Amino acid sequence: MDRKRVVGAALLVAGTDIGAGMLVMPLVTGLVGFFPAMALFVVMWLLMLWCADLVVETTLAVSSGGQREINLVRMARLTLGRVGEWLTWGGFLLLFYTLVAAYMVGSGKLLSETIQGYRGWSLPTWGLPLPILLLCAPAVWIGFDTAARLNRWLMAGFATAFAAMLSVVLPLMQPTRLLHADGRYAWACLAIIVTGFAYHVVVPSLVHYLRGDVRSIRVSIMVGSLIPLVVYMLWELVVLAAVPVDGANGLADLLHRDLPLAAALREDEAARNAMTVFALLAVMTSFLGISTGLLDFLRDGLGIHNRMIALGWTFVPPLVLIWTSRSAFVTILEYGGIFVALLHGILPPAMVLALRSNKTLTDGCRPYHAWGGRGVMITAVVAFACFIALVLAKNVGWFVLDLSPYLPT
Repeated sequence: MDRKRVVGAALLVAGTDIGAGMLVMPLVTGLVGFFPAMALFVVMWLLMLWCADLVVETTLAVSSGGQREINLVRMARLTLGRVGEWLTWGGFLLLFYTLVAAYMVGSGKLLSETIQGYRGWSLPTWGLPLPILLLCAPAVWIGFDTAARLNRWLMAGFATAFAAMLSVVLPLMQPTRLLHADGRYAWACLAIIVTGFAYHVVVPSLVHYLRGDVRSIRVSIMVGSLIPLVVYMLWELVVLAAVPVDGANGLADLLHRDLPLAAALREDEAARNAMTVFALLAVMTSFLGISTGLLDFLRDGLGIHNRMIALGWTFVPPLVLIWTSRSAFVTILEYGGIFVALLHGILPPAMVLALRSNKTLTDGCRPYHAWGGRGVMITAVVAFACFIALVLAKNVGWFVLDLSPYLPT
């Protein structure tokens, strides 16, 4: 086992996982309560870890044990045909666009709330996505190396801000708040939680990077996905102990008014500023990675050679989505959860089912067999399909998230 490569692979998984979704996790999981939320986190982590294992099996089988580079879109074509390829390509495109739009809206709301606290005015709705776009788009346009250098500085700031935020918010924590539990809201947490474990797109690259060594691959994915799980749990512990669920500027009130989490700490300037800086850096690091990946995805998929044209295709559709739909930050991330469920929940077992039922799909190399038989795979596909239907039903108004028991009177 090459430990240096394993550590690098694990950090890549962790970096892909941690994103702006964690900024709204406490808002939705706060309703169900800390301990029930921790159980949901662990269950989702295990489920997505198993789906990653399925991606490993497929990658090793169709790439000569990891000797050839391959991506999920090509794997979908090899196992599921042209229909699978186009569904996967379209799913990734919509997921990228949804996340870019969510990060634009989320960062804008954070800045707007901060400006309002100091200056008494806020950004207009149409201007919310512009600050992060003006700051990060030039680096995305120049190229990967520039975006990577900027991201390293932002990641260093992110780690520092996280430590500073914890130290400042610590005095506000009341452990008794962690005892709150309300199982009626458990279903509403799933779409946001699943976006926090969406790292499967990098698994084929890890298989090639680690030269097909199954043990190294599994360790890197296990450790890499465990880091975000610990970060999420620590983040939930701090926020849910520091901010009440009910009342004015409580978690339910912020969710109802589509306000950022930092708004809950208006009375404590140091804590509010620390959380705002941490949140902005979390959004910016994710935004850089997703935007760079989307630009390269478009250039490869559409054959666009001009980077300025590719930049337009990267940012104009999310802007149109924001300006026409005016959806809340949480709602946009929930739609992102739908595409995560499709690409990282349904696609892996579907590919393995096709792989195991048609031996001609492989090149004779079957170095790994993930856990689970046909019945387990079908159950997983049906479960994720039901999850997608539930999120869609909620967002079209068939199911209503009743926050009234926790809103201020």
